[in-house]
Amino acid sequence: MAPDAAIPPSPPSRNPAVEAAFQQALGLHKTHQVQAALAAYAQVLALEPHHYQALLFAGSLCVAQQQYPQAALYLGRASAIRSDDPALFTNLGVAFHELKLWEAALASHDHALQLQPQVAEWHNNRGNTLQAMRRWGEAMASYEQALQLKPHFANALNNRGVVLRELGRWDEACESYAQALRADPAHAQAHYNLGQLLKSQGQWDLALTHLAQALALKPDYPDLPGLVLHTQMMLCDWTEFEGRRHALVESVKQNAARPAPQNQPVTPPFPMLALCDDPALHRQAASVWANHQFFAAQLLPRAPTTSPTALGPERPARLKLGYFSADFHEHATLHLMAELFELHDRSRFEVSVFSYGPRIEDAARQRLRRSVDHFLELGPVSDAQAAELARHRGIHIALDLKGYTESARLGIFAHRAAPVQIAYLGYPGPLGTPFMDFVLADPVVIPPQERQHYSEQVLDLPGAYQVNDRQRPLPNFGDAQQVLHQRQHCGLPPSGFVFCCFNQSYKILPEVFDTWMRLLHQVPGSVLWLLESHPVAHHNLRQQAKARGLAAERLVFAPRLSKTDHLARHVCADLFLDTWPYNAHTTASDALWAGLPLLTRTGRSFASRVGASLLHGVGLPELITEDTQAYETKALQLAQNPEQLKGLRDKLVQARTHAPLFDSPGFTQAFEAVLERAWAQASKFKTPPN
Repeated sequence: MAPDAAIPPSPPSRNPAVEAAFQQALGLHKTHQVQAALAAYAQVLALEPHHYQALLFAGSLCVAQQQYPQAALYLGRASAIRSDDPALFTNLGVAFHELKLWEAALASHDHALQLQPQVAEWHNNRGNTLQAMRRWGEAMASYEQALQLKPHFANALNNRGVVLRELGRWDEACESYAQALRADPAHAQAHYNLGQLLKSQGQWDLALTHLAQALALKPDYPDLPGLVLHTQMMLCDWTEFEGRRHALVESVKQNAARPAPQNQPVTPPFPMLALCDDPALHRQAASVWANHQFFAAQLLPRAPTTSPTALGPERPARLKLGYFSADFHEHATLHLMAELFELHDRSRFEVSVFSYGPRIEDAARQRLRRSVDHFLELGPVSDAQAAELARHRGIHIALDLKGYTESARLGIFAHRAAPVQIAYLGYPGPLGTPFMDFVLADPVVIPPQERQHYSEQVLDLPGAYQVNDRQRPLPNFGDAQQVLHQRQHCGLPPSGFVFCCFNQSYKILPEVFDTWMRLLHQVPGSVLWLLESHPVAHHNLRQQAKARGLAAERLVFAPRLSKTDHLARHVCADLFLDTWPYNAHTTASDALWAGLPLLTRTGRSFASRVGASLLHGVGLPELITEDTQAYETKALQLAQNPEQLKGLRDKLVQARTHAPLFDSPGFTQAFEAVLERAWAQASKFKTPPN
């Protein structure tokens, strides 16, 4: 707030020295000499601690400078002196909001609006706090009130779009963002939000347009450089790729070296997994991001525990497990975990799942409901309320299955949902938070020399870390004539070697594609069978193939099918070529289950070592390579040696019945033993780790 647009001036201080110091501070403030003004206000307050205007103006200036902890201190002291100044309370509400002290922020906004209800901006601020608390209906009402007062208010239109998206009303959300951009074409946040929504809808080309526009309008917008590059990767747009990747990596390093709050994140953590093979850099990106999402103010005060879950020397009769995810429906996570839920020993474990994703009552969810003790829909509750619900139910061990993937809610764990908190399966990298105690892995995906880069303590499962479901349908290999018919049905040529990769398009980097194209050159009549993604990505990949001297028809795209049909078509391929540095995960175990040999190139990071872990789990370490040349040599050798390839297929078919990767009962026992070990280890400390 401007010092000359606030409240009527209070009488001059009786102390001439104080009045002179205040006038000097006021002059510096009005001439935008920010740091000097703050120092001068501090001098006034050293002389007269209850000087209202000095507290008010210093606090408001701190809000403008995003110095929210200091702003809350100044404005809090001012509010103890006067309670009739609405501008004071709206600024205090903004400071509390940015500190993620939602209840205090809401109380301040409500007080400001009681004093002066006709300010659209203040209704918008109140809506923002309610949105952060996931109180969608009340947030929507606040934005609508703001828009009644100011119909073309771009901020409120944009924020209303956020709520509409959360309510699943995506078309209305798009229209609200579009209205915001009609009101203010340079509204960077509306471009950002619209881009993110379009990206979620698979409209990656349009998403890229809006995300790039947001970045052009606001180059320091948090996360945007990484999001733009990741969207380009989804479209296989490799224009100046190496330069853009190098710039992002250097920005992550520079930001990690700066103290908070100057170290604004330049990317979400997830895109870094596919961009580089450096677990130290993955930790840096995650830590910077986590510090801005889950810093100390959000953790305090903690909600009280309303049922006894204190750690102690005695193991409870049944350990209460709580699994948290947005993916409890037809999704890769549940495809892998379904049988684990069925096989948990109910005499020793009580199993609850906490779902915060879409309410899709498909066959996978119905199977899950039958498998667990409690299925809880979190609905529109805040992270703190979700954590309190878990505490109230006495959850001993909370397992996060999302990490930093789409729709994740690590904020629940920031509020300490359980005495022991474990990361598993969903995110192949370090989380960089102070509140996740353990990560479940194996010695292959996180080798000993790389564990220093994990904020979590690594607990090893004895075989491959990845759970699998033996109930997945088995493909029918049939005779040669049936396979030929299916190849034609899949758009593949009737003869010739079929290299395939069903990984997501963002995992295909130029170095990977170069290697694949060299293989196509060396194996006449061969094709590369890729998963269908987006028409622009298909066009870009075919253009890249042509630029390397290959006909565009050598690339064939497989449409997305049901799980059963997808597994069945694996019989048409000869060799699965893995990507790096982000390997196939569920896609890899699907291929191995279907009897399709997978060739991987391993690296240093978790994401780059999953293929190696799975191949160890099925007894085929000979398909693990350490560098690009070895990968290419091995692929060529297999393509030219059908008997060797048939031997690998035969081993995979037999592995279904005895390999550790597909031994669901054995895995479940090992998994439960690791959970017991985590509990016993944490119990030694008697209090939940922080």
